Amino acid sequence: MPDTFWFGLVLTAAFLWVGHWLPWPARLPRVLAYVYGLGCILFGLAVWLIPDNWQVWLGVLAYAVAGGLATLAAYGYDAWRNNAVRRQLDDAEHERTLRRNS
Repeated sequence: MPDTFWFGLVLTAAFLWVGHWLPWPARLPRVLAYVYGLGCILFGLAVWLIPDNWQVWLGVLAYAVAGGLATLAAYGYDAWRNNAVRRQLDDAEHERTLRRNS
């Protein structure tokens, strides 16, 4: 393996290790934790691949972007669905209150 492979591997592990104990102002929301972790992995891969295999790096990046967009879409759908259910529950509670007060 070339030196860039080992250097990228060590950098990835170091960034993830430091990030685990970094004094974040608050616990990272799950999506930001995903972004941080994947960013560390992609950085290490970039160190390894960009010098000689930048086309492969672009392919890996495309896969990561596709996965990230799918994750964001799933979280967006969940939020929309939870809001729709909450509105239905609020409407039902409002109806019960109106019936009680009639």
